[in-house]
Amino acid sequence: MNEENNIENWRQKAQEYLDGWKRAKADYLNLKKEMTAQNQEIKEWLSKIIFLPLLGITDSFEKAFSEVPENLKNESWVKGIEGIKKQFEEFKRSAKKAEEMIMEFNKNITDKLNTPELEKMREELANLNFEVEK
Repeated sequence: MNEENNIENWRQKAQEYLDGWKRAKADYLNLKKEMTAQNQEIKEWLSKIIFLPLLGITDSFEKAFSEVPENLKNESWVKGIEGIKKQFEEFKRSAKKAEEMIMEFNKNITDKLNTPELEKMREELANLNFEVEK
């Protein structure tokens, strides 16, 4: 009787570990999918929300400044608007740099999740049989 209880306790422990490994594996796979989706979402968001509108604004500034008559180019209001144009251009450069940094950061995280050591562990986990025979 005592031996049967001991075996049953070990089976329960083994089942707990199996369930834990399965949850950990599922969590990892879900995290990997989420990160891939987030990378794509960030890229699309940056393009739609920041870069496309900025391209239109800077194009409009370029067009407007190409039409300024020579006698008005030194007017203070023209210089002020030109300053705004330069701020937009600087913002566009900074936003592009931020996008590159975010994408590099996300790539580094993804690369860390795809190391040969982790890949080997994933394969070993996938090949382990945790089923407990009754």
